[in-house]
Amino acid sequence: MVKTKTRSLRIPYDAIRYFESGRRRVVVHTSDENDLCSFAATLDSVQKSLPEDLFVRCHQSFLVNADAVRGIDRPGRALELEGGSSVSVSDRYWRAVVDAFGSGVGRGEGKKRGEEPKTAPK
Repeated sequence: MVKTKTRSLRIPYDAIRYFESGRRRVVVHTSDENDLCSFAATLDSVQKSLPEDLFVRCHQSFLVNADAVRGIDRPGRALELEGGSSVSVSDRYWRAVVDAFGSGVGRGEGKKRGEEPKTAPK
C-alpha cells in the first residue's frame, strides 16, 4: 500500500519496475509510464517493507523489481529494464547485482530469477 498526501494506492508488485528516491521522496515507476506516484519516505524504509527476494537495491537512489530486469549493461554499469528504461548500478552494489542476475548476463541478455544463464550451443 502506497500512501500519499491525498490518497492511498494498492500497486501490485508485478506492476512496479523500480523505485527512485531523492530528497526524502520516493517515486514509484510502474509498467504504465504515465502513472507515476511519489510519497515522502526513504528508500531504506521502502526496501524493508518489500519482499527481499523480489526487490534488489542497485544504487543509493534505486530499488528494482528483479522480474523487470532484462539485462546488465556492463560498460555503462546499468540494469536494463522491461519497457526500455535503465537504472544505474553503483560500485557499492555492483557485485550483489551481478550475483543476483548471473555473471553470464551481458548487454541485452536478460535472465529472470530462477532461470539458468544463457549459453552458446555446442
